[in-house]
Amino acid sequence: MTIRFNFLTVLLAFTVSTLLVTICAAQATNEPVTIVSHVDIIPDAYKPLSEENAARLFHSEATATKHDAGLISFVLLQENGLSNHFTILETWRDTRSYEMHQGTDHTIEFRKDIQPFIGSPFDAREDHPLH
Repeated sequence: MTIRFNFLTVLLAFTVSTLLVTICAAQATNEPVTIVSHVDIIPDAYKPLSEENAARLFHSEATATKHDAGLISFVLLQENGLSNHFTILETWRDTRSYEMHQGTDHTIEFRKDIQPFIGSPFDAREDHPLH
C-alpha cells in the first residue's frame, strides 16, 4: 500500500512539473497569443442602463486598445438575444505584448470602471496556435 501511494505521489509530481514546464515554454515563445474573454453584465432589468453603460466602456477600451503595440486584432461581440453577454476576441503578437497591454492605463481604468456592471467575473482564456 505504501509503495503504491509513493508511486502515485511521484507520478503526480512528475505530471504537474511536466505540465508547468510545457506552459512556461509556450509562454516563452514569440508565437501569437489569442485571448477569448466572456463578460456577463448585470441585465438592465436589475440595474437600469447597465448594458448601455458597459457597451460604452467596451467601445472606449476597444478604441484605446487599437493603438497598443503588438495588437494583431481586437473584436468585440455582443450576443444576439442576450445583450448583457459580451465576448472580446483579441490576438497579440506574443505573450509579452498582451502582458504590456494589461498594464496600460486605459486597460486598468476599463477594468475598474466596468466593475459596477459585472454580473460574473471575467472569463479570460489565453490560447496559442495549434501546430
